[in-house]
Amino acid sequence: MLFNYSLIAAFGLALAEVSYKGQQVLDCQVSDRATAQKFEKFDIFNEKNGITTVRVKNEEQFKQANQFAKCSVRESNLENIVSKQSRFIRRDDAAAGSLVLSDEDFFKNYQSYETIKAQFQHWAKKYNKYATFNKSIGKTVEGRDIFSIDITDKTRCGKKKDIVYLAGLHAREWIAPATASYIANRLLVEAETDKQVQSHLRHFVYRIIPSGNPDGYEYTRNTDRLWRKNRRNNGDGTFGVDLNRNFDNHWGVVGASNDTSDETYLGTAPHSEPEVASITKYVSSLKHLYGAIDWHAYGQLILRNWGWTMEPSTNEAILAPMGDKIKAAIDAHGYNFTSQLSAGLYPAGGAADDWFAENAKAVSLTLELCPDNDDIGFELPPKDLLACAKASYDGSKVFSQFLIDNPNIPHNGYTTPQV
Repeated sequence: MLFNYSLIAAFGLALAEVSYKGQQVLDCQVSDRATAQKFEKFDIFNEKNGITTVRVKNEEQFKQANQFAKCSVRESNLENIVSKQSRFIRRDDAAAGSLVLSDEDFFKNYQSYETIKAQFQHWAKKYNKYATFNKSIGKTVEGRDIFSIDITDKTRCGKKKDIVYLAGLHAREWIAPATASYIANRLLVEAETDKQVQSHLRHFVYRIIPSGNPDGYEYTRNTDRLWRKNRRNNGDGTFGVDLNRNFDNHWGVVGASNDTSDETYLGTAPHSEPEVASITKYVSSLKHLYGAIDWHAYGQLILRNWGWTMEPSTNEAILAPMGDKIKAAIDAHGYNFTSQLSAGLYPAGGAADDWFAENAKAVSLTLELCPDNDDIGFELPPKDLLACAKASYDGSKVFSQFLIDNPNIPHNGYTTPQV
């Protein structure tokens, strides 16, 4: 049965039939890997400074968590958090019959997949000296297009390096697609006014994929706000694969589950999911890839390779100061980001950033965006969207400038030979 999204837009039907009533959010003191492993089957919201924030869906999980570690209740009823954010899909342009919004209105709220796509098409036409809209680099499980935009100074010919910005692999992390959209918009708006942006557009082609998991994203808007995975029918009554465990880089080695019902289910094989297969095929076609950032939320973290092992990479002496500079740019907006190795207590194989680094030979990071680790979690209010996006944009400019200032960063590797 096809879902009629236009009815939701026109009449403001309620978002979800999924209820979180009675579910809890716990802060658990986890300081060692052995304890962390016990929590891997939980829905982990965040991990920072020795505190693992987890979702418990029932009394049994609550008891298990408290057996594993000392936990305190952050939120006794998860429904209270979800209800802080609007439980209605808002399309401010519905009455006008147009999905295209002014830039100001676009960034007032978290927009639907269709609105984001229409906005990117609009920007590509409006700023055609700099932008090219790619309608589809591949299809999702449910048949949606994964679109992208290329942004560069088209008047400057010659070889340019590519920077890829990927967002939205995890459906519930709404601030990530919004931030990628803001970065695209500011690059275009400032292309003729900001000297640093002009320099960046002479050096790079920005390949921005704002919604890497549109099926899951729309599902969070209409059914289950906290859905993480894609919408693969696993054939056993469960749905979804964690796209950030499905990349062909140390797939299944650590931090992923073979249980189809788990939040970190890795899929049947590397690149089994059309979203990941399409993204990796597209990125692999880029002949001059130099940089990549995978945008996520939340926790305010700047994460560098590797994600599957706690061993620092051969580029640690380069990536660490780069992360510190990005942190300084973002923190200038009043935030407090942390730059660290990606693995932490919860190493994970099959992640996009490690694939970017090892397979695609890019200088890569993952940025976990706002908020830090407070009660709102994934529910960053729309009123805070723009501030987070602006800070992240400044961080992205530091990333670009670092790549210009360091044009020959070697491909990343391992300090210990790999078998």
